[in-house]
Amino acid sequence: MESIPKRKLGNKTKYTPELAEKILARLAAGETLTSICKKVGIAPATVYRWTVANDEFAREFARARDFGDQVLEDEAIDIADEHEDREETIDTVNANGASQTVIRKDAVHHRRLRAEIRLKIVARRKGAKIQLQTDTAAGEGLAAVYEKIKEVSKGKT
Repeated sequence: MESIPKRKLGNKTKYTPELAEKILARLAAGETLTSICKKVGIAPATVYRWTVANDEFAREFARARDFGDQVLEDEAIDIADEHEDREETIDTVNANGASQTVIRKDAVHHRRLRAEIRLKIVARRKGAKIQLQTDTAAGEGLAAVYEKIKEVSKGKT
């Protein structure tokens, strides 16, 4: 990867080819830029400046981000398919006004949220809009999440 052009004023750049490769590898693995930057001790705005100043880094960044999005899509499918052994307590009120507590052994709502967040991030980056109903009965939403995952991964929306 080529080096960043010398800056005329300001602090010395933190860019090194090794740091750039580390950031790109983690981005391609589906990690968020903010979490990567926290771990390596730089601001996301610094990485943005690198993409502006270095065309090759910008191309590699876009490629890593795209591959990371594919990882997130795969994770969303895995989350929707897995059974999470965790208790989830849901308090509801029925049509007669009586309250009811349901304890489920599979954290369906938590899994739905995890999958939905990944899908929305990928859709936003791809310029699509995904709107999922989150007020459906337990379990029904996961089928919708799975269908949206398939649509996004095929480029439909």
